[in-house]
Amino acid sequence: MGAAALGAQGPLGSCCSRAESAVAGAAADGPSSADGAPECSKAGAGSQPAHGAAGGPASGGGRRRDNRGKAGELVLRAAPGGLARASTPQPGPLCSIEINELNEEAIELIFTFLPAEDRRSAAAVCRLWRRVHNSSTKLWGSVLLSGERLVQAAASAAAAGPVGAWLAARLGAMRAVRLWSPAHPLESFASSLAQLLSRENRVQSFSYMCTDVSVSRLLGELQRLTSLQQLDVLSPFTGAGGQGLVVWARELVQLKPLRNLLSLQLHAREIRGSLPPALFRCLNRLQHLSISAKCRLPAAVVRQLSGLRSLELHGASMDSTAAQAASALQHLSRLCISVRACGPVPEEAGGEAAASGASASDQRSSSEGGEAGKPAAAGAVQRWQEHPVWGQLPLLARLQVLAVGAELPAGGGECDSQPAVLPYDWLEGGVPDGIMDCSSLTHLVLPVALTHLPELVPGQLARLVSLDLTHSIVEALPPSWCCHLQSLSHLVLNGAALAGGRLPPEFAALHSLRSLELRACRLAALPSCVAALPGLSSLDLGVNRLTDLPVGPYLRRLRHLSLRGNALSALPPALAGAAQLETLDCGENEGLVLRPADVDATLAPLPHLRLLVLSRQPAGYGFGPYISAATGAAWDTSSVAALMHLARRLPQLLVELERTLPPCLPPAAAEQGVPGPTAGPPKCPSALLALLALQGALLVTLVAAQTCRQQLLQAAPSAAGVEQWIDAGTPDEACTKQLDGFDATYQLVFSDEFNTGGRNFRAKAQDKIWTAQDLYYFPTKDEEVYKPEQAVVEGGAAVITIEKVSGGQAATSPSQQPDGIVWQVPKEYKSGMINSWNKFCYMGGYIEAAVQLPGNAQTSGFWPAFWLMGNLGRAGYMHSTAGLWPYSYDSCAGSGKQAWSGLDAQLITACPEQPPAAMRTAWGLGMQQGRGAPEFDVFEIASTPDGAEPPHASQTLQMAPLMPQGTNWWSGPAAGGVQYPGGGSQYRTRRNPWSGALGRPGNEYQDSISALSDLDNSYYTGYHTFGVDWRPGEYLRWYIDGVLLYEINKQALVAQTNGTGASVGQRLIPLEPMYIIFNLGMSESFGEIQYDKLPFPAQMKIDWVRVYQRKDSINVGCSPAGFPTAEFIACNRDRYLVGEEEQVLIQSKCASGISLSSGATPAAAPGLRFAAALGGLLGAAVLRLL
Repeated sequence: MGAAALGAQGPLGSCCSRAESAVAGAAADGPSSADGAPECSKAGAGSQPAHGAAGGPASGGGRRRDNRGKAGELVLRAAPGGLARASTPQPGPLCSIEINELNEEAIELIFTFLPAEDRRSAAAVCRLWRRVHNSSTKLWGSVLLSGERLVQAAASAAAAGPVGAWLAARLGAMRAVRLWSPAHPLESFASSLAQLLSRENRVQSFSYMCTDVSVSRLLGELQRLTSLQQLDVLSPFTGAGGQGLVVWARELVQLKPLRNLLSLQLHAREIRGSLPPALFRCLNRLQHLSISAKCRLPAAVVRQLSGLRSLELHGASMDSTAAQAASALQHLSRLCISVRACGPVPEEAGGEAAASGASASDQRSSSEGGEAGKPAAAGAVQRWQEHPVWGQLPLLARLQVLAVGAELPAGGGECDSQPAVLPYDWLEGGVPDGIMDCSSLTHLVLPVALTHLPELVPGQLARLVSLDLTHSIVEALPPSWCCHLQSLSHLVLNGAALAGGRLPPEFAALHSLRSLELRACRLAALPSCVAALPGLSSLDLGVNRLTDLPVGPYLRRLRHLSLRGNALSALPPALAGAAQLETLDCGENEGLVLRPADVDATLAPLPHLRLLVLSRQPAGYGFGPYISAATGAAWDTSSVAALMHLARRLPQLLVELERTLPPCLPPAAAEQGVPGPTAGPPKCPSALLALLALQGALLVTLVAAQTCRQQLLQAAPSAAGVEQWIDAGTPDEACTKQLDGFDATYQLVFSDEFNTGGRNFRAKAQDKIWTAQDLYYFPTKDEEVYKPEQAVVEGGAAVITIEKVSGGQAATSPSQQPDGIVWQVPKEYKSGMINSWNKFCYMGGYIEAAVQLPGNAQTSGFWPAFWLMGNLGRAGYMHSTAGLWPYSYDSCAGSGKQAWSGLDAQLITACPEQPPAAMRTAWGLGMQQGRGAPEFDVFEIASTPDGAEPPHASQTLQMAPLMPQGTNWWSGPAAGGVQYPGGGSQYRTRRNPWSGALGRPGNEYQDSISALSDLDNSYYTGYHTFGVDWRPGEYLRWYIDGVLLYEINKQALVAQTNGTGASVGQRLIPLEPMYIIFNLGMSESFGEIQYDKLPFPAQMKIDWVRVYQRKDSINVGCSPAGFPTAEFIACNRDRYLVGEEEQVLIQSKCASGISLSSGATPAAAPGLRFAAALGGLLGAAVLRLL
């Protein structure tokens, strides 16, 4: 059944906002009861219901019980002014009426208080209640349809069946309908829905987010909805086959009947043909137009938009004629425009009339590869400053908001002839004169591609009140900007290069500045020119390196201050001078300690302070003053005492924390009369420790946290057995995880805190989780061998040590070759590798570890890594990975040996007889299911020689089969599949430019979809967290210290074909059970090794490692249903093991007797296995002779 979520939500955020909108579908009410329900009596004349909250929620969100009368009565409270919610209970009912006397307004009000499941029950009371329920615009005025269940229902029933019946019953109430399916094409259902809505024709807003490649039928049905005032057709550019939504200009003409339209948003991959002037001639009431698509905006269309108030253009091209026509937009107050780094699209042959009148056969031939309707090749690279529209801006007398974006070409279309990486001079340049001379501007957002700001002369930008230079590479702010922008009240410099200590002294002259944002500017101290600003009311200093704050005039009027994500160890004493301060955010300061003395000296002098945030999550307001204890780092007893002291001194204060209080109250609590331990050794109650009121105003709840194992079983009872993987020493604050920017809460399913010293990771020791390798890692030609004794647990951490073998000797370890032959390799360095192969694996979720790196940031050579591999391959055992690593592919075509690749053909393919069905059946593998051992790296760390550049983390997905020569994953069909949200942060996350011998992204053995993120020396002196959020088949997202930096989604792995016809099919975000690997190595293939400067011995330390999964997606195990590995590994154990000691790593036996070496006939297996073993011995003997 379809899912519906209620509540007003506008269209997608525009380019004027830096924030992204997130929408999630919620379960909706089901169908009403049958018609057999009894009829209700209506309230007669004079029976107007009294004022109250009948059936409404109490202040805590539950339904109230204190106002119910006897059976058959619903007690309401009377008050002047008609119906409204009662905020507090009153002593006894003032009047009471029978339930069947309620009028429709009262019944509707009751429904608004009820949760969805209770609304369904109430609607089944009788026909009247059902009719009121279904016709309520308060309930169904705005409806969001989304979710997997809707997709399943729509695939079979369109707008018929239960979904259609549900919608049809509520048609009269619907005013805004949103059908959002960012992962599935639903045009057929959307068209049927539009047809259904046209029966009543009352809908004023229709929004469709899709992955369709065409919406021709939908546009034809939408023309019937003449009541529409807002229409959004939005594509996230992830359509089937990576094609994206393509709209023809001729199809848009169908919208001409929508003459009441005030707002139109079209977001597609491409609009083929010139935008039709005939359409916009009819839409003469249009006030807001947003086009995000590769298209051409002709002058004839611009002339039809004279009444426009707001215009957004992303990817649309304008020639000089169209730009000159923009001077007619005299009502325009808001312009958001993103300029692509390529010339304007030339005029197509035949002009606009030909484009809008293209025949259906022309469209088909073009979509099949013809040139009809396709934009011609572009001219030279165009810098954003050269766009012709800027010269018209001074003529737009009402223009107040201007947001400018500068986009690199994503490949394809008009930018095919451009290089994939543009020269740096494309970024050079200042602000065009047309923008500088636009005297009406009040809000200005400038793009990243800006290297300098011109001198400002008096009169230019004189009305500007808001300036946004987020992530700008401008290195200096001219003093003239500070002296002449006397109206500037809001300035955003988040991540901007100039904010890092390059603000001029004249900055203090911005006396009108009220709000200043300096997030992620790498500030170690507050600049003196900022401290001199006397008028600031809001200051954001989050994600910097501040340890203290200076005193200064900036504190006088300050009302809101954010110090989140800095390096505070105590509350800055200077805060005592911020007498007007109302909110203070000190969250994510890991070393911050709250002391009673700080409360008295710093917080008590702040009479207006209402909110203090000490949590790791974004600040949020609760209902009433309280302190809530949830998850996070543990508070010691002195911190609890400080909180109690704070409650006494500032009873009006709302404190938000996310840390678990200690299991027992401090001794001081008992002296204050607080229930708790009174004598003898401290004993902790199993549930509630105390519920106390301090001074009658502040309620503090201290609840003993459950263990993580108990929380997992409570959240997901079906996960019984998984809790064994959770370390009993895991702190309570780690039981759940909520990732930055995403609503879903993840449940802990695995952890190793490494608190038990002396653990032995050798294979024969059979540690529950880890095996330490005795191995030479041949694939990367390392300079060390891995020895089990180099990985130990000490000091509460797993420690991997790399060192030079003493006495000039060499350490020797085995190395397995692709054919199964084992060499003994000597090296003068030894180190450690631990992994959880065939012990602990998982499918999907968030993995995170706290790691301290070896060496230092100034010396190159060490190669620490934290990565995952599919369980069908054992890392470093090349016989086991042959034909499996790093395949993530489920298509028959393209699974063979590729001519441009040195990689073996896929071993387990989606082809019917590769391997034969008998083998698949014996090993429990799916028929025609491609399998492999994919790899993704949480990090691989590299430093540059002598610290020439900051060290960086390489964050990579290894992939096979390989893309053909001439294709890549950042442009063409794969464009949009890789995102870099950390690009403007201190990490400077960007595409890894590395290419192998073939000059391609990767080498002849794997594709490497990789990013680089900068680190600093603190990663070598203390612990930092590294994590990856993995949703199988959908995406991988990389995090450092909880900050989202990098994403690869399935769009990056679409099918590709080059100019010679070589192709590869859709590869997959890994679907295999993956195991965990930590290792510390050295290899010239990864970077220069400065042997004379490296500090031997060096240690990589892992404080803890944890895995989280959604409670509805718990999947832990190395041989899960649908992706078994146990029988394949057991039957081919010789590919995975070297030496007798390792035999314990494969506990199961091969039930079928069928292996890759024996073929599909078990009877032949012994002889074949003997022949294979004999061949291996002879090969080894020959190698020894050589």
